[in-house]
Amino acid sequence: MDVLTRGQGQEESGQRRSIAAIGLVLLGLGIIGVIWIGHAIITLSTAPHAIPFMEKFLAFDNVARSIETPEGPVELPEGLYFVAGVFLYILLLTVAAMLTKVLVVSGTKLLHYDVTPLLNRLRVEIRRMKEHAEQRRP
Repeated sequence: MDVLTRGQGQEESGQRRSIAAIGLVLLGLGIIGVIWIGHAIITLSTAPHAIPFMEKFLAFDNVARSIETPEGPVELPEGLYFVAGVFLYILLLTVAAMLTKVLVVSGTKLLHYDVTPLLNRLRVEIRRMKEHAEQRRP
């Protein structure tokens, strides 16, 4: 019976390690995503021309801004495509932010199961140290 229990403990330990590793990977990807989103927002606010996605919207010339209708040609405002590109870029950043949130939350939930027993043990040890220190006081 002891051999079976020991084998289950090793298997459980391996599962906990793999869950912790997956949690760390998800959390790491989430942190990288947060950094990338922050960089993208700063780039959008300081130098939108440096974003390759935005260059496509800035490449439209005057011919692309004029629309032929039965009443005659209609000229679209000069910055319309740029504004549309900004809104689309913000929409894509919102989707990326939601995916990043899922990565961070999933990673922390997976790590929570592995860290909770350690935190409980740390609390017990700190409490014991405080009690020991109080007993040594004159």
